[in-house]
Amino acid sequence: MGLSVLPNPTAQLVLYSDLSSSGNLVTSLYNIKNASSQDLPFITLAEKCVWSKQNPLNLYCAVPSSAPTTSYPDAWYEGIDSSVDKIIEIDTDTGSVHLVSDLAQDAKTQIDAEWLALDPTEQFLYFVNKKDLSLWSVDLNKN
Repeated sequence: MGLSVLPNPTAQLVLYSDLSSSGNLVTSLYNIKNASSQDLPFITLAEKCVWSKQNPLNLYCAVPSSAPTTSYPDAWYEGIDSSVDKIIEIDTDTGSVHLVSDLAQDAKTQIDAEWLALDPTEQFLYFVNKKDLSLWSVDLNKN
């Protein structure tokens, strides 16, 4: 049973992932100002995301190409299960979702991304492939 959270730089929005009453992983956004929550149109763990500091309403996430198993998130934390991710950008103000990279296609290998970070100019997104602990980056200017 897991709850993971990731507040944005202004601490007005909180991305969180938890298990629904049916046992499925759900990724949601909580707005602290108006105390409202909305499910997002994708499923991932909050720790597989990073907020933009330049635009604190934008978020980058590593999202599994296929729906996680019902044993998530425990199986992922324990290293029993892994995902093959895509990188997406989300504008939480408009709700628009943009594919940044289909990692398996672009990198020609399966990547289970974690520890996402943006460089100070937010031109590159860095992450570690959980499968082999290799360091990767995506050029955000190519999209």
